[in-house]
Amino acid sequence: MRRCFAFLLVALCLLPLAAGGLCEAGASPDDKTYRIEVDITNQITTVYCTGDRSVACQMICSTGLGQSTPLGTFQLEPSRERDRSEWYYIDKYKCYVKYPTRIQGPILFHSLPYLGMDMSRVDEQAAQELGRRASHGCIRLRWEDAQWISTHCPDGTTVKLFIGAAKKPALREALLKKTFCADAGLTYADYLKSALGDDARPALGLGTSGDAVAALQRSLTALGFMRGDITGLYDEATAAAVARYQCSSGMSPTGVANAYLCTLIESEAPVSGG
Repeated sequence: MRRCFAFLLVALCLLPLAAGGLCEAGASPDDKTYRIEVDITNQITTVYCTGDRSVACQMICSTGLGQSTPLGTFQLEPSRERDRSEWYYIDKYKCYVKYPTRIQGPILFHSLPYLGMDMSRVDEQAAQELGRRASHGCIRLRWEDAQWISTHCPDGTTVKLFIGAAKKPALREALLKKTFCADAGLTYADYLKSALGDDARPALGLGTSGDAVAALQRSLTALGFMRGDITGLYDEATAAAVARYQCSSGMSPTGVANAYLCTLIESEAPVSGG
């Protein structure tokens, strides 16, 4: 009887250690689930909370040259040996990367390449190319951003790789300077206000036209603020839809969409096709 009791006691003591190991391998540490979207046009990776579609993290990236980065919707594949590790050697390209997370086959999220297992030996050319298509197909990130995805997005997390409908130079410049992460205590709206300027000169207004206007119209339609055809012309109907969004968000209903507001609206709208 004493032996049975001793065995049970040891088993109970080891249980938390086993449970902790399983948690690290297969679940987000904050118990949230996420969806990752990679806008290849703008070289921006955004991680959304699936519950309310709020932006959890947004970062600049470098996808593959040509068509080496596949388009479509995927689930992160089961991790292989050394996936998600601090250092990972890619024999084909004779380089090291940090915190690789497998999207599909050889396509990974990972850090910029290094010439050795040494933080001071980052590939300087790759660092200068961050924010442009430069890789062999993988999605390159700052090492902190690669670590965030590796830690928070378990196997099976949905990843969408797509061609963005409009260019976002202001947001790209902001993310080249600093990644947004809600863990730091700043809301995405506050980040955009700080980075893009709430009172900046309007990027879009009555009479303007083009892909950026069409992208805004699609987002307003997806969110239920606009009906009708996607024309690419910023007309009265578009201005009214923007004003309705502003009212719903507690803003002054000006009907004008500056860079901050366009980005905020588009961040809340689901990406079609998966």
